[in-house]
Amino acid sequence: MLFILMMGQTLSVVDRGLISVVMTNIQNDFQLNDTQLGLLGGTAFALFYAAFGIPIARLADRTIRKNIFAAAVTVWSLATAACGAAGGFVSLFLARVGVGIGEAGGTPSSHSLLSDYFTKVELGRAIGFLSMGGALGVLGGHLIGTALVEAYGWRMVFYITGVPGVLLGLLTYMTVREPARGRFLDADARRSGQAPLGDTIRSLLRNKVYVGTVAGHTFALVTVQALLVWLYPLIERNFGMPKTEIGAYAAGVLLFCAMPSLFVGGILCDLMAKRDLKWMSWLPAIFVAASIPFYYLMLGANSPLVFFAYLGAFNIFINLEAAPVFASVQANSDPSERALAVALLAFCVTIVGYAITPVVVGTLSDTVFSGMGERSLHAGLALIGLCALISIWCFRYAGQHAEGTPSPLPST
Repeated sequence: MLFILMMGQTLSVVDRGLISVVMTNIQNDFQLNDTQLGLLGGTAFALFYAAFGIPIARLADRTIRKNIFAAAVTVWSLATAACGAAGGFVSLFLARVGVGIGEAGGTPSSHSLLSDYFTKVELGRAIGFLSMGGALGVLGGHLIGTALVEAYGWRMVFYITGVPGVLLGLLTYMTVREPARGRFLDADARRSGQAPLGDTIRSLLRNKVYVGTVAGHTFALVTVQALLVWLYPLIERNFGMPKTEIGAYAAGVLLFCAMPSLFVGGILCDLMAKRDLKWMSWLPAIFVAASIPFYYLMLGANSPLVFFAYLGAFNIFINLEAAPVFASVQANSDPSERALAVALLAFCVTIVGYAITPVVVGTLSDTVFSGMGERSLHAGLALIGLCALISIWCFRYAGQHAEGTPSPLPST
């Protein structure tokens, strides 16, 4: 089950992130500016991912979650293939909208399933393993995407990568078992039925640990989301590297820095949560703070090797943050609201980090920093990096309100 969910995460990130790999090709074919690229890379996907995430999550909180996950994988994979048939900006924008709608159902349903397969002090490792699927997806996008675009052109990249998801959707529907909802909680701790949407949202907003964690994670990922969209144009413009070389170096960063950190973050989370659940909030604050110097050193690099070295160090620390965040969200929400809790987190991350940030960076590059030439993207990315300071404060706030000891397992 965990492996299937991880593969879904992998394909999700491949399909949403391929646009970055082929962005320069699309810009040349359709004669687009940086603002339009930002809309394709972030906004088209993100607005509808965010909008559909909440209603789909509500559905996941009261129906069979594995069926929702299976349908989501199938939809976003078909939409990815449709990107290859785009004839211009508008049709490609609409295909990216379809990817966003499909992926809206993936994360809430998969995280809700995990919370009923693993206990609170096991969730960190489980979510760390699941999150490795995201790193594998970026890795696959860099290696496979760059190879395919060089050999067959950017359209074929979308056609080929859309096929595996349809098969995975069928496999999920046929093999994954739906666990009992809230199986690790005492009967008294479980809500009977699902509260109205407004009541559930108000319950989550009253949860100070949840609010601080969501805000912290949202601002922490601003730089990550911006780099996911702008990495290839940034390096191509400043260092003149071909896509295959960029992909190879980026793959190395993911393989040796990001992926191990995702799992290590889960191990550290489980280890420290056994002592005090506040560490689910404190650890992300520490990791985000440690990542900041390497982000700015990366932007100031004067050679591609130095750039990727600092990018690797940045990835080590920023990816340690993921597992404690999602473990905290699941550990601090009721079983009847877990999928919605993840969906609201995804909503905030998607709107701020994926819908707004890439367009802001592109617009800053086209306007405010246009006089800086090839360094205009660097300046835009440097400015939005300040969001990490807000992230640290938010995680500190969550830690102040978190419960201090692990909850015992219910008696059976």
